[in-house]
Amino acid sequence: MINLGINEFIRNIKKNILIIILFVSVYVMTILVVSAFMEQYRQFDGVSNVFDDTGIMVYANLQDKEGNPITPQRYKEVLKKVENVEMPFGTDLFESNEIQLDRSSIHLVTYSEKNISYVPRLLAGEWCEDAKTEKGVINVVASNNMPFVIKIGSKVELNGYTFKITGIIGENEPLYGHLTGYDDINSISYLNYYSTINQKRSLGTEYYVLLADYEDMKREYKYPMGLAGIITIDFYDDITKDEIKANIDTMDELFEYMGLSASNYIVETEQPYEHSKQLLDVKLMPMVVILAVFIGILVLSMVVSSSINVLYEKKNYGVYFICGNSWKKTFIFSSVSWSMVALTALVVAGCICIVISAISAFKGIVLTFSLVHFLILLAITLVLLMVAFIISYRMLRKIQPVSILKDNDK
Repeated sequence: MINLGINEFIRNIKKNILIIILFVSVYVMTILVVSAFMEQYRQFDGVSNVFDDTGIMVYANLQDKEGNPITPQRYKEVLKKVENVEMPFGTDLFESNEIQLDRSSIHLVTYSEKNISYVPRLLAGEWCEDAKTEKGVINVVASNNMPFVIKIGSKVELNGYTFKITGIIGENEPLYGHLTGYDDINSISYLNYYSTINQKRSLGTEYYVLLADYEDMKREYKYPMGLAGIITIDFYDDITKDEIKANIDTMDELFEYMGLSASNYIVETEQPYEHSKQLLDVKLMPMVVILAVFIGILVLSMVVSSSINVLYEKKNYGVYFICGNSWKKTFIFSSVSWSMVALTALVVAGCICIVISAISAFKGIVLTFSLVHFLILLAITLVLLMVAFIISYRMLRKIQPVSILKDNDK
């Protein structure tokens, strides 16, 4: 049966070339859409433990009257209904016996995975939180533009501390914990939590990054660190607008002590959160619509092609029937033929996606292939093949072997 199905696929490949092209288009578009969604949602979901519509974003590192940075615990004490406080910490590393560095050359950043689930994609190695812990050593992921040679597993001495390189990140990879400002409050979204090394470099100076294991830093690093990114204070969902306003008034007092205006440094998250959801829709909806149109065209094409294929193969089916074949077996090898069409298209689509990824044809989209991609492609393939199978089955059921022989006699 499989051989007959493959032979039928080869015989009809010229007639099915349009179907294969449509299949390829659907597969490529599906991979693009799912990759774009996963990349954008990965960043959005990465801060979802603290970023929702009931909270505030603080763009300043406040201090108490003694000049000490206000800790997350202190925010929980002075504000009402605080569910969580996220503060990425950072410092500059510049002292080394072996490497000549400027004071702000290497930016060391750390944050708690309890609050932030986002993990940047690595060029090599493993995420610092996943690596084996060593006493006296801080696991870090390093940017690939370091002013010294880095290798996975190598150790470097900076500011009197030993850092072990567990992974390497690229210069275009979005990184959490690197402060980005905003020009317009209406433009703030989840994207403000991220920036790339290249974006920082565009400000005019070289920018090197070490992302450190949070627990290693708590255990090994002895000096206080400053704020590296946005402070996010997440309130419980049942907080009222009046209670949020009261919390902001409390923050006003802290800002006033430092001679700053809270209105310039505090943003309520309700609008940025809604804007973030709109951004996801705007970025993905056009591609989803195009994909839906392609699938619709392909379904109609499958209906037509399945019908033509059965009529074209009717003579052969009659010969197979005379030789002892049944309509059930005929349906099976016809299904094999259509499965070969889908498989061929999938292979071609995979090759095209590899080329697209290699030449970075779509800026901002990182092509990936995961279980989610596989399941969605499988679901689309099954739906499309079911259309072909149903049309073939219904037509075969209506065809009488005697009529095929009479038609061949004429």
